[in-house]
Amino acid sequence: MLGIIIVGIRFLLIFIFPIVLCTIALYFKSKSTFEIGKSGFITKKSIKSKETWNYAQKIAPNVYLKMSIVCAFLDFLITIVMFVANIEYETIICFCSFTGLVFVIIPFFIVDKKIDEFSDIISNATDSSKISSDSRSSL
Repeated sequence: MLGIIIVGIRFLLIFIFPIVLCTIALYFKSKSTFEIGKSGFITKKSIKSKETWNYAQKIAPNVYLKMSIVCAFLDFLITIVMFVANIEYETIICFCSFTGLVFVIIPFFIVDKKIDEFSDIISNATDSSKISSDSRSSL
């Protein structure tokens, strides 16, 4: 019985970061608000305007969920390869933890980059509407 508990704890430690990423995604999906800066994906870029805030709250859960799936898959591959190579559980847990740490940081960069792209689209649309309204007023 104790052996099963130890294996379960080791399994949990290997997949702790995908579980955390999935939990963050579910939290963002259920608890994010449309009130800027109250609850959700909060960065300097996401709170810049109402549009960027709403966009960040829309895409952040999906990015975190995708990252949790990729992280879980990589952790699974690392575990299988290292288990077949007869490497100790502690080493496997360390490798999976380092992989998980990378996947915890990556979503911030992905979402901020998408917010930048979204901001550029909004500013270009605003600029083009100003140009068209200026050209109409000059006629």
